Amino acid sequence: MKTLTNILKMIPGHCMLSGLLFICAIGCAADTPDQPVQAVDRIALSESLSSCNLLVEKDFKHFQAGRPKREILEDVQWRGDFIISTEHDEEAVAIISYGLCRESLLTTEVVENTPHEIEESLWAIFVADRFVKFILPPKGDGKQQEVNDFSWYLQSLKFEPVELAAMQKEVMSRPETPSQTDPGLTAAFLILKGAGAVPHQANYEKNRELRNQFNAARLEIGMNMAEVESIFGQEKPLKSGELESGPFRIYGSNESFNTIYPLHFSNILVLYQQGKVSGVYSLNPGADWYQQLQHRFSDLPEK
Repeated sequence: MKTLTNILKMIPGHCMLSGLLFICAIGCAADTPDQPVQAVDRIALSESLSSCNLLVEKDFKHFQAGRPKREILEDVQWRGDFIISTEHDEEAVAIISYGLCRESLLTTEVVENTPHEIEESLWAIFVADRFVKFILPPKGDGKQQEVNDFSWYLQSLKFEPVELAAMQKEVMSRPETPSQTDPGLTAAFLILKGAGAVPHQANYEKNRELRNQFNAARLEIGMNMAEVESIFGQEKPLKSGELESGPFRIYGSNESFNTIYPLHFSNILVLYQQGKVSGVYSLNPGADWYQQLQHRFSDLPEK
């Protein structure tokens, strides 16, 4: 799935990606029904929950060591990108990814088109449903794993914690997105918009609904299948199957939207043992999502 950012990287002479993305926020007619979203108060700070994964300095106070996961997530409006949950040493472990950004991005600019250069990704680690620390995520090794093998993720329990204030200071030291428009970038934007490469309001609204519906941070290790499906709105799974350890279910949608990764909804793989949730993964959506999943996990059944 190619995002607008990826498309632009293939266009010669467009080294000022952030300038074009800013133009996306201000350069479209206000009355057209398919206009790109222009205000983050309709996205990250809207009544719809879990609309993005971004944190700003005023959110830091909620992440106190030992504080219950649910309380923290409620305080940050369920923002975040769920990564995994599993059991380790008889305690539930959950990992949620966040991006640090300038506070202005949550008030004035378009979060949907925020390039990665103005964020810093961090993992929040929760053990026994309580916050432990933030860490820098490990680098992926590209190796296949068995679906019940969470060891690559669990290594993060031993990582040194990250000081949020220091990380935010580094983010704030980066140059601001240029506010001036450029005729060449404007023309490029209009070409991309006409080709359908720029996501529109309706797509964002649907994507936002799916992010909220399939937010796996609401699941708990030990839930039964009925409890899981009630959280997902009684939605039928996209796929069901059996592993040696027990059944699995994949929930989500076959839809895919042209938006950057931190904002796109995820499908959810839920593992069960003896009728209870034993592990959960977030998955990339898209037309070939199950084929991608089989490349990631060596023991999933054929489609």
